[in-house]
Amino acid sequence: MKADFIKQDGKCVIVAIDHGIAMGALDGIKDMENTIKLMIEGKADGLLLSYGTVKRYKKLLVDSKMPFILRCDHFTSLVTVKAPEEEGYSVTVEVEHAKEMGASAVMFYLVFGMNSTDAFVKNVETITRAAKICNKLNLPLYVESVLWGKNFSKDEQSNAKYIQDICRIAAELGADIIKAPYSGSKDSFKEVVNSCYVPITVLGGSKSNNEGDVLKNVKDAIDAGSIGVVFGRNIWQAQDPVKMLKSIINIVH
Repeated sequence: MKADFIKQDGKCVIVAIDHGIAMGALDGIKDMENTIKLMIEGKADGLLLSYGTVKRYKKLLVDSKMPFILRCDHFTSLVTVKAPEEEGYSVTVEVEHAKEMGASAVMFYLVFGMNSTDAFVKNVETITRAAKICNKLNLPLYVESVLWGKNFSKDEQSNAKYIQDICRIAAELGADIIKAPYSGSKDSFKEVVNSCYVPITVLGGSKSNNEGDVLKNVKDAIDAGSIGVVFGRNIWQAQDPVKMLKSIINIVH
């Protein structure tokens, strides 16, 4: 299923700016309008946004012809402002409404390792339901497949075998494209890509103190077969966000 944020070379650089729904007013996105304008200036292939952002800045997105992916769900366990101990999951935007808003794709989490069976079951049911609706609407389903549950340690979240498995599960549930953690090496990530029959993009994660390491990981991921990246803090929290975005675009494309 072709998406307009994937360019002719089959690759994409998506800037994630949906962090506010879980983390609040982070540095780099306190002035959301300015951040979006910077990403437009840097010629991002697309933006990952929450419902409220699209609602508020729809004209800016339309006027700039900037494709956007709409974040459609929410995990209480990801909230950084006094998050509840018990893990909860909810859908924030219906797929049909995302299509009406002009989204180029919808994105849902698939979070592994949660203590709450109910939350995980609801998560899986939501993705399978969304896959059917997306197929009818010809709207790509983007699944962010991650190991963020409390049953995984920080080190385990980049375990190549686990990432290989969760990407394949996301594909089996109906994902058209996947956003996944980088496994830390070119060889191990090649195994992840080769064992999954839908395209994989790499997430950026927390802000790195070394921009050179970030760019090296981008190059290694692309060399391993990833079709691109979905980066947030490592772009709009960089010393020069536009320069950083352009550097990543040069590597990916």
